[in-house]
Amino acid sequence: FIEGEEKVKQSKPLVQQNAAGKFLEADLSYFDKDAKTEIYYLVGLVETPKSYYKILSYCTLENKAKFKEDFKKILYSLKD
Repeated sequence: FIEGEEKVKQSKPLVQQNAAGKFLEADLSYFDKDAKTEIYYLVGLVETPKSYYKILSYCTLENKAKFKEDFKKILYSLKD
């Protein structure tokens, strides 16, 4: 969904495992022409013994520090 967008920044994926399953998270931001601002995403994938989940949490880039920890709590709270 970022193909052709301006000011794209991506982190390397971070993979972690706990009793609930395997988690992958990555940061992503880009300039959204329609919103006329930079948008921040925390992209998460979760693999549990029974399911796969994809979580997209987003806000304006200026609010990243305010919401990132909440986004991570949501991601890591998933379990079967």
